[in-house]
Amino acid sequence: MTIKFLGIRTVVLCCLFCSLGVAQTSNSSTPLSTILLGDSPFELALNSTNTQVVAVHLFPFAPSPGASNINISVINTTNPLSPTMTKQFLAGTRLVAVAATGNLALIINEDQNALRIMDITSEKEIPQSPITTGSRPSNVAVVSPTQAVVTNGTGATIQLANLTTYTAGNQISVGPFVNG
Repeated sequence: MTIKFLGIRTVVLCCLFCSLGVAQTSNSSTPLSTILLGDSPFELALNSTNTQVVAVHLFPFAPSPGASNINISVINTTNPLSPTMTKQFLAGTRLVAVAATGNLALIINEDQNALRIMDITSEKEIPQSPITTGSRPSNVAVVSPTQAVVTNGTGATIQLANLTTYTAGNQISVGPFVNG
């Protein structure tokens, strides 16, 4: 969820930390902590070890005057009471979904019909990326260590992606308006 605080958007990581089992009562909706992300944070993914959150921003922005535009934020959540921003960088445009696996972020680049695979550690797109998807991809999920699934909204398909070879797999027709 996003909240407005002195004109700057923040992301409340309470929902993520609740799922990590950090001390919080079931009747409590008090955030454990917040971290400033900047403009248009759109979706979050927690890695499998619960130590990093990857946030994608719908539109690139400069985090400070004169700074380079960014649209990916990586947050260290080793201590959920005090998360820290570790990286912010730019990759593609109109990022609408993200999934994390190991040190990779799988990012849906909607207006380029692509699944971008970013190495979070190096802040670089892997050489085999992007993987072409169907029309207007809207979501991505890691379903095994070797496979991800992309929903293609106006294409009425789901697209399999091989995470070993970083190639597109079969497209499966599922009907109109697939929105993940």
